[in-house]
Amino acid sequence: MTRTIIGMQRQGKTELTKYFIRRRRRPVIIVNPLDEKYPGIKFAEYGIVKPHLELVRYINRRGLQISIPLNFVTGQKEHFRVACEIVKRCKDVMLVADEIDMFDSPNNTDPTFMKLIQYGDGHYQADIVTTSRRPKNISVHLRSQTQEWYIFRIQEPADVDYLKKIHKDFPALIERLEMYHYIYYDTFNPPEIREPIEI
Repeated sequence: MTRTIIGMQRQGKTELTKYFIRRRRRPVIIVNPLDEKYPGIKFAEYGIVKPHLELVRYINRRGLQISIPLNFVTGQKEHFRVACEIVKRCKDVMLVADEIDMFDSPNNTDPTFMKLIQYGDGHYQADIVTTSRRPKNISVHLRSQTQEWYIFRIQEPADVDYLKKIHKDFPALIERLEMYHYIYYDTFNPPEIREPIEI
């Protein structure tokens, strides 16, 4: 399952991401370029001098655990690629990629991530959750493979027009959004406005 969460700052993206992390049934790797805080969630600790190497060593030493997510604080694309490779190798893992456009954008698609979102459900048994402030900044590959959309308030007209390509009703629904409410759309049913997530 690939889920994409879109919205401005302080609208509820982090709370929704926490919800998905907490209800997981598999280990979680969080790629966290801005060191986003997730209050109430305990992360595994490992060295950060060479985070991509330390992450591999940690997993090789202890394995991936369902009980404690790995918080991978990095903004470097090569580190993101390593995280994607680990998800592919370990299988049955949830990958949370905050600010995905820092790693995978319309002009710079990461091939490892592209393969993961194309075959994640079947071959790799992966759950993928991505967040971005602007829909125009995500790659067409992620857009085409997203199975569930979560749209919080946005105000940039170009972003609203972009979302209209995904579903014609998005612009009208966005106008009705209150703070912390969001639009849910699973590509099989009409989009609908939902109440804020309660954790």
